[in-house]
Amino acid sequence: VVSEAKRRAAQLKQEEHEQRLAARGSEHAELASENAAQTIELEQEQRQEQVAVEQDQYQSVQEEAALERVAQDSTLLQQVATEVGCLVEVQQDDLDRLEDNTDQSVS
Repeated sequence: VVSEAKRRAAQLKQEEHEQRLAARGSEHAELASENAAQTIELEQEQRQEQVAVEQDQYQSVQEEAALERVAQDSTLLQQVATEVGCLVEVQQDDLDRLEDNTDQSVS
């Protein structure tokens, strides 16, 4: 009877020990699952940040190209204005000469 009680007590201790181990294993599995979920979330955030950075870089390149085109257009416009100004001066000189010739012919 004593040995049966000892054997039963040892068996109960073993079962309690196994239950504690199972509980710890369950806790470890839960922590591992939470860790994996956090890792996935962090990776998604990093990808979103990278996409945002790439979009900003692309937009900056587009804006820079647009500014360069505006600068080129401005330079061309200044050249055209200068040429038009020269043509107007030449025409004015021609008109002045024609007016002088007309005045001389009338006199």
